[in-house]
Amino acid sequence: MGSYYGCFDWASSFYDYSRAIPDDLMKKTVETIQKNVKIHSNSKILEIGVGTGRIAIPLSRKLKKNTIGMDTSEKMLQNCRKKTISADCIQLIVADGLSLPFSQNQFDIILTCHLLHLLPDVFQFIEKMTPILVQRGYFINLEAYVDYHQTIPFEIYYGKLAEAGFRHIHRGDLARRNLIIYLTKRGWNHINYKFEGEREISLNDLVRFIRNRVFSHQRAISDDFHQKSLEHLYNEIERNDIDLSKKVLAPAISRCNIFQQRS
Repeated sequence: MGSYYGCFDWASSFYDYSRAIPDDLMKKTVETIQKNVKIHSNSKILEIGVGTGRIAIPLSRKLKKNTIGMDTSEKMLQNCRKKTISADCIQLIVADGLSLPFSQNQFDIILTCHLLHLLPDVFQFIEKMTPILVQRGYFINLEAYVDYHQTIPFEIYYGKLAEAGFRHIHRGDLARRNLIIYLTKRGWNHINYKFEGEREISLNDLVRFIRNRVFSHQRAISDDFHQKSLEHLYNEIERNDIDLSKKVLAPAISRCNIFQQRS
């Protein structure tokens, strides 16, 4: 798992902007967690794959609870530290999600956000995670992202790739559905929420995302196919006289799945 995540050191410089979630969507997500999870005075929270703290920071500020954020990328954690303030109850550590450095029954809440699709084995991860939860503890999985594939540059780019037989599979949706089946069969209670919003972004930024292959699934695209699709995109932009300074609205989605162990 750790070797795979070396790419996030590289992504740390642009991660916050390319993965930015609208503030109102994040506010709804945090409030939903606060409403549906029983919190007591000594509750402890762990976010696995905390990255730059886009979830852990607003959540810890809202709940005012001790939070540990762990990630395999030190550079991502450095960016997270820059955003925290002295009053924040966040401790950051470098660790791997398949080698959790914690004792049993240590956390009341374990949180992951947009992580499952990156794991080589989701079920192995769950087996490693479960023992460090307290009895009747909560596991919260979020899929919070902006669906850039519904914007013009991505439609043109992936349309050309489709001609060569490439299909983008949304592994996050598949991993989430498998997780729900796996945990509910093992007796976990489950509730889920979905929130929708929009992110305003320029076409120029979208083209830059494509050119620099900033998303994990783009690493499955060969350099040759990427270059051909990119050239096709540039040609279509010129042929249709597309103004790259124009801003568009891309749909943003937050799916919040809350699981609780039964006694």
